[in-house]
Amino acid sequence: MTLTPEDVRDVRFHRPPPDAKGYDEPPVDAFLERIAGTLRGRDTITAQDVLKARFPPAVVDGNGYDRDEVELFLDLVATVLEQRALAEQGRLTAADVAEVGFQRPKPGVIGYDERQVDAFLARVQATLRGADDLTPQDVQAVEFAAATVGLGGYDRGGVDAFLDQVALTLQRAAAAPRPQLVPVRGGPSPATLTAADVHNVGFHLVGAGAGRRGYDEDEVDGFLDRIEGTLLGADTLTPHDVRRVRFTEHPGTGYDPDEVDAFLNLVEVHLRRRYGQNTG
Repeated sequence: MTLTPEDVRDVRFHRPPPDAKGYDEPPVDAFLERIAGTLRGRDTITAQDVLKARFPPAVVDGNGYDRDEVELFLDLVATVLEQRALAEQGRLTAADVAEVGFQRPKPGVIGYDERQVDAFLARVQATLRGADDLTPQDVQAVEFAAATVGLGGYDRGGVDAFLDQVALTLQRAAAAPRPQLVPVRGGPSPATLTAADVHNVGFHLVGAGAGRRGYDEDEVDGFLDRIEGTLLGADTLTPHDVRRVRFTEHPGTGYDPDEVDAFLNLVEVHLRRRYGQNTG
């Protein structure tokens, strides 16, 4: 889905019904100017700013801009800005894919079959979690049937634009060097463990066909952030906190539990030495 500054400049809204109050025109026009400026790189309106925008009502009933039309257009703007932000980051997560929503096509236009799109996005999520193996080429080559007449389906432009970001994410992930494991043996000892070691640690993912369960990636990453903060003096985790932490387990996906547990053992020993506790 694309939206240009000219599209924003040229948009036109109808008057509301005679007995309804529309949005006061100048505040809406001023906000649209900021959106156009953002699309030109001259302002910094975000998708969240658009969704939170509020406008005063016109003074006279039947005047101003039709509220429904303004809000529908701003929903489109928010979607475009969100996809633009993701493109700039160059990395989508499985959670991003789970939360994405697509507009309905314009009246008279048939969109993509929703069930086929949803099924493919489920594979995308699995791939981002390490439980499937879609490639950027698979994403670029996928085709969806047209929605059943009368059901509308998903807007084709929105789906295509989002899949472009998926392909970019997979392409960059394939090109990026794999994080190096910080081994318990042969690597940093508990005495020399640093915040940088924690920041740079990487764990392998369990495979979908391995019959194993993995630790929830977001939970582990969040706990590693706390460990890093503790080593930098910005948090106060104790060895007991590290020993008793538990993570949600998922079948066939997530971080390898043996690798995570081994690294946390190293962290616990380091913190015990740091606090002068017995490490035996």
